[in-house]
Amino acid sequence: MEGSTRTEIIIQLISTLIVGGVVLLYKYLPRLAHRTDKETVMIKCKSFLEGYDDFNVRCVKNILISHIDKQHSNEEIHRAITIENLSHKNSALFLIGNTSFDLLISGRFHIYRGRLSPEGNGLYRLFNDAYKELVKENLLSKDDYDETLSELNTEIKEIG
Repeated sequence: MEGSTRTEIIIQLISTLIVGGVVLLYKYLPRLAHRTDKETVMIKCKSFLEGYDDFNVRCVKNILISHIDKQHSNEEIHRAITIENLSHKNSALFLIGNTSFDLLISGRFHIYRGRLSPEGNGLYRLFNDAYKELVKENLLSKDDYDETLSELNTEIKEIG
């Protein structure tokens, strides 16, 4: 009698674990399965930015994320991922680098001509780090990086 009771308890425990696992899958799997490319890339962008303890970056990261979110549609991001065959992480790096570049040449993050504000310095660091990572991933040549950096530095000197 005691042996069958243990068996019944074990079966009951296993069935409870299975039912609990199915409930968790039912609850969370649809969110993961139906996440858009834009949502996934935005998560990768936020993850990249969370790695910074720099005050200047912390000041500007919400502006950057907001700008990326407003300026790029899911279709545009999906097209970049499928046509360019980019991973979500690498798409996020391109978005961070390109958006940082665009914000820097807008003049909004300058103290005066040729001089960046603290937020501008944070954007400049993000641009550099994102593009260096793309060079390391062989998605951007060193020459293209150097040319873009030179263009950015020229724009910073002239704008402000």
